[in-house]
Amino acid sequence: MGSLLREMTGYRDAVYALEQEAKLADKVVEIVGDAQSATYVFANGGSQVQDPDTKELLLLETLLDIVNLGAAKNFEVRLRWGRQLAEATDAHGAPGPTSRPSVKQRRSRP
Repeated sequence: MGSLLREMTGYRDAVYALEQEAKLADKVVEIVGDAQSATYVFANGGSQVQDPDTKELLLLETLLDIVNLGAAKNFEVRLRWGRQLAEATDAHGAPGPTSRPSVKQRRSRP
């Protein structure tokens, strides 16, 4: 399993655990990832790594697990990787956000 899939699997498990402990309805769960392979995967249209038994696309299915949980429990999921992390540093080179899920209040939509 590659680093991006390991990272995404951890985020999925963390979001599932968080949803069990916190009321996430009407919130935003933002995941800021740092796997360097993410830049390559997203630039090339995704990962084609399949489960040998089910033939499911592993990264896609893991991502969908997170997004579908958000839809089912009425919270928004935001994902960021790669170049955005480099741009998230300040003018002095201080690190940007950590790669941990965070929860924010969802803004009202007009």
